[in-house]
Amino acid sequence: MGNQVSDVLKMANRGCPDSMFNLALQLESQGKYREAFRWYENAMQLGNISARFNIGKMYASGVGASQDIRRAVELFQSAAKQGHVGARKMMRGGR
Repeated sequence: MGNQVSDVLKMANRGCPDSMFNLALQLESQGKYREAFRWYENAMQLGNISARFNIGKMYASGVGASQDIRRAVELFQSAAKQGHVGARKMMRGGR
């Protein structure tokens, strides 16, 4: 398990958006929300749609970021337009 985390971190540091996203998921599951937010943000800037959606959830809940419903909605809308199923569902009022 330790090698997997190490490999993900190496790839994230090399600029792989999917690895950044996976690292953020791991950090979030460990309760390291602000650190996860930073990695999600990096992945989002490199085009990872799931990172965009997860940042939206963080803004919506105020976990890992200051609560900002307007920003959350913007991110959900953007992710939905890019084809993210969860974001589309969220925009239709589903959870």
